[in-house]
Amino acid sequence: MPKLEGSVENIVFHNEENQYTVARFRLNDRGRLFRDDLTTIVGVLPGIHPGELLSLEGEWESDPRYGRQLKVTSFVQRLPASTEGMVRYLSSGFIKGIGPKKAQAIVDHFGEQTLAIIEQQPELLTQVKGISSKDCERIEKAWLEQEDVKELHLFLQSHEVSMSVATRIYKEYGRESIRVVRENPYQLADHVSGIGFRTADDIAVKLGLPQDSLARLATGLKYVLTQAANEDGHCFLLESDLIRRAAHILEVPSETLQGAMEQLHSEQDVFIEPPTSSLEPMASEKKPGTTSEEIGEDDADTLESSSALESRIYFGPFWYAENGSMRLLRILRNAPSCLPPTSQKQWEIVFERLSQQRKMELTERQREAVQVGYQQKVSILTGGPGTGKSTSLRALLMLLRTRKVDVALAAPTGRAAKRLTEATGVQAKTLHRLLEYAPHDNSYQRNEENPLPFQFVIIDEFSMVDILLFYHLLKALPRTSHLLLVGDADQLPSVGPGNVLRDLLRSQAIPAVRLTDLFRQAQQSRIVVTAHQINQGIVPTPKIEAHSDFFFMKEEDPFRAQQLVLDLVQRRLPAKYHFNPISDIQVLAPMYKGPLASNY
Repeated sequence: MPKLEGSVENIVFHNEENQYTVARFRLNDRGRLFRDDLTTIVGVLPGIHPGELLSLEGEWESDPRYGRQLKVTSFVQRLPASTEGMVRYLSSGFIKGIGPKKAQAIVDHFGEQTLAIIEQQPELLTQVKGISSKDCERIEKAWLEQEDVKELHLFLQSHEVSMSVATRIYKEYGRESIRVVRENPYQLADHVSGIGFRTADDIAVKLGLPQDSLARLATGLKYVLTQAANEDGHCFLLESDLIRRAAHILEVPSETLQGAMEQLHSEQDVFIEPPTSSLEPMASEKKPGTTSEEIGEDDADTLESSSALESRIYFGPFWYAENGSMRLLRILRNAPSCLPPTSQKQWEIVFERLSQQRKMELTERQREAVQVGYQQKVSILTGGPGTGKSTSLRALLMLLRTRKVDVALAAPTGRAAKRLTEATGVQAKTLHRLLEYAPHDNSYQRNEENPLPFQFVIIDEFSMVDILLFYHLLKALPRTSHLLLVGDADQLPSVGPGNVLRDLLRSQAIPAVRLTDLFRQAQQSRIVVTAHQINQGIVPTPKIEAHSDFFFMKEEDPFRAQQLVLDLVQRRLPAKYHFNPISDIQVLAPMYKGPLASNY
């Protein structure tokens, strides 16, 4: 690995957030061919300034645009020795209000002793003409901050911690950084952006902290909770499951975790629900828990479960989302409706007009879906593909439009929102756009203080909505508005934590209409028919039919299967269906590695 020594000539680019820096570097006389030769150095270089002396280690790389440059992996800073370097260093911008003129005056006055004076007797700077007591204070403060940053970098570099991590730590803790890292590096996982348990654990190992320290085990338990949410979609873990998972991940015996479990009781971002009666409604394992736990305590089936005899351990955001959703659903259901009532005779007139004027012949179940959606403050419309959910929605929207009801349509993704718009003829938005999500601070502008201006809100593809997004939706709903959730409960649950649609249906606390009849048009699609067969436990036939939209092609050799997929995408599907192979076809791969992998 190349090692260079020299001085920073100037800073070409610097990103304050991640400290990525591009600088021009002047090698010392022994390392350069020509006196004016400058080398470009790049990398995470926090706290460097023109005029500083650096010892660098890194790798040479060739950038197609900027040419040969050294990607720095580690560096050691030293203060400039020459008066010229001191002037550049002091006027580099790290001391506000000190430019080249004042820097030159200071160096002219103190000469080679300038930096020693600043470090040891900064009050003498007022002797320099043009340097005020305020300038003196600024110089002293900036000098101390630079010294702290350098000390932290040296400390962490000696323990093989990257410079980018060191910079994030200093931004959080400032002069306390070294003390915090020495005493409990696991604090970093809670407080420093971009540092998780794994990084904090690596730092602790390099510092020589014991594997069974209480700080490591307690932070590790919280890490397991977040991992269970992010990777498995669980909003909580039962105590025994948490201990089992943590013991495996932390590589410690289960019994050593008891002290850490006790400490969790005092953590503000962890909630522990004590064991309950064995006859309590239980939600599914991948669950939000909102409905089946308490909203529907009068309606939900009581299922005996040994898991009710164990504590449930929640990571904070999911506990708040579950309990908040429960509270807001109760309020929404019990609040008065803003819609005019409709008698049974009026309903008959509505459906007759839909039949005569709109040519919409609704089944009894679809009529029920329209009535329930209109009459109930919160309701669910569910059913598989081809069962008439979109037709029911169109009928409901026509009724709402004639009564001049303000309606909002939304779906979790842009593609789903586009399909909803095409199916209903009403403009739909993504849920994030509806709630006016602000990515810069991860917040929603629509909330309890600034609710949505709609009397009726319809959310399609609701199976994709996780508990956190559902909570934010409920916070943004006016109390008098109606909410209709539309989705297929047999689809895969949301990517995020929770299984909201399935749990709401299972609780039986929210009025729901399930459409089951497969319409004739849908029956012509083998994809739709096959989906229903799979839900019914019927193994679909792999027989290929000429006019079908569903094909099963068997190929056991992975390389031949790869060629088959390429041929389908590049030639056969575009030729038969006039698809654009880039924009109209999506290939789902079953694995990450190998000839049939997504990253092959």
